[in-house]
Amino acid sequence: MNISSFYDPNSYPLHSLENEEILSKLIDAEGNINQSIRISGKQITKLKKVKRIKGSLLIIDSTIESLGSLEEVWGELRVNTYFLESKLNSLGNLNFVQNEVSLHYSKIRDLSVLRRVGGDLRLPKYLDGKIDKSILEVGGSIRFLNIKENSFNEKIWLKTIKYSKQIPFWQNQYISDTGFFKSSNSVLEKATNIQKEFYHFFKQNFLNGIFYDIEGNTNYLYLFYFEIMRDKSSLLEVHLENLRDYYYQYIGNFIDGAVLEQKLNLLKRSGSYEKAMNLELENAGFSVSDVVYYIRKIGLIKLTPQMLIKILWATTENYSKSKINKLLKLIEPEINKYENEIGSSFFLQFFDNDLNIISKDNKIDLDYYAKFFPDSFNYYVSIDTSNGVNSHLIDKAHLSHVFEKSIWFELKKILATATRQLLKMENPDEFIKQEKKKKRKLENEQFRKSKLYDCKEQKLVTLKEINSITGKKISMSIFKTKKSLYGRFILFDNKESNRVFNQWKTVVDEQTTKVYRFNLESFADFVGVDSKSVWGFFNGRQKMFHKRYKIISNE
Repeated sequence: MNISSFYDPNSYPLHSLENEEILSKLIDAEGNINQSIRISGKQITKLKKVKRIKGSLLIIDSTIESLGSLEEVWGELRVNTYFLESKLNSLGNLNFVQNEVSLHYSKIRDLSVLRRVGGDLRLPKYLDGKIDKSILEVGGSIRFLNIKENSFNEKIWLKTIKYSKQIPFWQNQYISDTGFFKSSNSVLEKATNIQKEFYHFFKQNFLNGIFYDIEGNTNYLYLFYFEIMRDKSSLLEVHLENLRDYYYQYIGNFIDGAVLEQKLNLLKRSGSYEKAMNLELENAGFSVSDVVYYIRKIGLIKLTPQMLIKILWATTENYSKSKINKLLKLIEPEINKYENEIGSSFFLQFFDNDLNIISKDNKIDLDYYAKFFPDSFNYYVSIDTSNGVNSHLIDKAHLSHVFEKSIWFELKKILATATRQLLKMENPDEFIKQEKKKKRKLENEQFRKSKLYDCKEQKLVTLKEINSITGKKISMSIFKTKKSLYGRFILFDNKESNRVFNQWKTVVDEQTTKVYRFNLESFADFVGVDSKSVWGFFNGRQKMFHKRYKIISNE
């Protein structure tokens, strides 16, 4: 079985399932589901008669307890929770997953018979040290992640009315009026007459305050959502609240985002950009792009601890809520200390006087921003170059990676300092251990950057040049334990105190006037005598050797 050749994720549409009736329609005689599926809600508790899913299996906000007889998933396996706590504690007979596996929101006790994972494997932190990695074939990395406190928030949604007849089955689709998904109009046009009839029945009753259970057929919900968003009725906010309260298990988080977006747009249209920024910081993500947007709307803004945490979400997303709260208190003084050291507010250092990206010759000033990068600078320059990004393109869609990452790296410095402070407070022994490790790492990095000196040629050389001269692959670490390599190559910084350096002499052959560089052994080999015979000459007791060779320099 070739782990990389089975599954083309673009070949299978992703559908959402909320009840066993819909699920059963997708299972063929061999126990295969020939597409990706997403399971949500409380109605499906077990995968019955399913042996193989030829696509991804996403278990999102579902109380499913068992994978039944499932053996293979040809795409991704992911368990995630937003408002329903996962009850999945075993993988059962599952032994193969083509792509990545994300189980850190599940309650699994072990990996059962799972042996092959084509991508990354993410597991709950409590399984760290309890998994036998030697029997696993994992195509990516294995990570053990903490689940945030209150990572799920079970919401008791209001009860809907059961429809007296059978609701017309409508295979769920991703529907959107923007982006790459199918538009709501085109989906409705292709619906059957029975589906259209029930949609209009559902819609009219919803508008009259009567809410029917859709039994997992979410197309009816999303079509209605996009219709009321387009119409922009005066009752829009009421309709959104009813969608959220009665159908939260299907659309709640989506509606939460829509309500927030409505409020943000209203504040922005009224010019209340500072209030919009604070609302976004409290309830949504925040990025460097958002920093640029609000600076251009309200002028220079102050970096806050909450803003820093949001921008660095990729670093902090797996931190517990308790750790985040502790860090927020420690970050503020670190921001103040940082700003005192640079003599300005944090964001000002990345902009010119007109609050534009600092430029030179109508392009981003790479020399200026390079100082913020510990590494990877040329990589981000190449991305900007390929995208044709320069200082004039600073909207969200065309933000320079060099500019963005320069801010990101400086924010990481502040976060790292606060994190070390927290560790020092909570675990002093571990703090000391990490500080020693950090010191050793820094020393090793500095040592790897040490300059090397060729005593024979009297010049600086690179490790690559030494490898070429000696015909061997030499490691820098050899200079940690030896004063020299082959009695010729030494560290440049302490060469004056290195005995090997002082052993090399500049010698002239007065018969031919040729000048050479020798140490004692190489000179003895050159003139064809025992090294003891040239000891007096090399130590200044003999001015000439064989009335021909003379030392003209001891350096």
